[in-house]
Amino acid sequence: MTKISIIMPVYNSENYLAATLECLQNQIFKDFELICINDGSTDNSLKILEEFSKQADFQVKIINQENQGAGASRNYGFTFASGETAIFLDCDDLFNLDFLDKMYKKYQETHADIVICKYKILSSEGEYFQQELGINDSKLPNKNIFCAYDIPEHIFNFTNHAAWNKLYKTDFIKENNLKFDNTPQTNDTYFTLCSLLTAKKITTTNEALITYRFYHTGSTSSVINNYDFYTMLPFQKLPYHLSQLGLQNKKVKRSFDKDCIATILFTVFLINRNRRKEFIHYIKNNIFLYNSVLLFIIKNLPDWVYTFGIKLEFIIRRIKQANFLCNKIVPN
Repeated sequence: MTKISIIMPVYNSENYLAATLECLQNQIFKDFELICINDGSTDNSLKILEEFSKQADFQVKIINQENQGAGASRNYGFTFASGETAIFLDCDDLFNLDFLDKMYKKYQETHADIVICKYKILSSEGEYFQQELGINDSKLPNKNIFCAYDIPEHIFNFTNHAAWNKLYKTDFIKENNLKFDNTPQTNDTYFTLCSLLTAKKITTTNEALITYRFYHTGSTSSVINNYDFYTMLPFQKLPYHLSQLGLQNKKVKRSFDKDCIATILFTVFLINRNRRKEFIHYIKNNIFLYNSVLLFIIKNLPDWVYTFGIKLEFIIRRIKQANFLCNKIVPN
């Protein structure tokens, strides 16, 4: 049996795909298969995949389909997976040469359902403006293997919502029927949060093994203009999943509320300015929180408070980035 199945949706990524594939070609760990779902690309992505598959020293499966989005592509690609474990990588990121080796060794040591690593962010200007993200060490328990029952107050907050920095036991995904949402954005949030709740064994690595390209498709505004309400859909479905798992204790509820509010603020910050007012009204009418006081406040906040929060967060982000660049130029 193959040790790792890599599922990778590909859509119009000709400018970055070759570099990503080269990172996989140069991995010191070789017992893996790459399943690429060409999601209706109209550029040279398919040609790049086909040329790469001829010279790769591991199995490459190329699946062509009409454009359906990354979530549907991941679900479909997983049906072809034959590996003991699976990881859902993006087609534009970069990976340390020991990325797969360290992730699988951690899995071997622990037999965890999920192995999580940290990552770095690479801006479109080529600057690493944030590092060592993906795991909040302060929220981890004092044990190598843990689950939701060990950190109920942090289960939604100790790691990011993405699936691409997480190695999953294949049987764990199948047994729990975990699926990605078929939405244009944040289609892995529900998958990730449900997996964290369901897993009996979670473990982490202490290294940043992935470089995540941020705003690679163009200017910051192009990404912001495409952001939408999909960020909130997982939080409308998740309470039912909590009740099914019997995890309706107060600490898990607090973790849910914190993550939901953080996602609201993040979306208000990123969403197209023309749709911001509509989103705020959507939140007031549809948001679910366990804490009734917080729910009352969120629903009754004047719109100008949200706008003020956006400006404040923008200023804080700028200060953090400036401090990082200063420390980089003039080290202590």
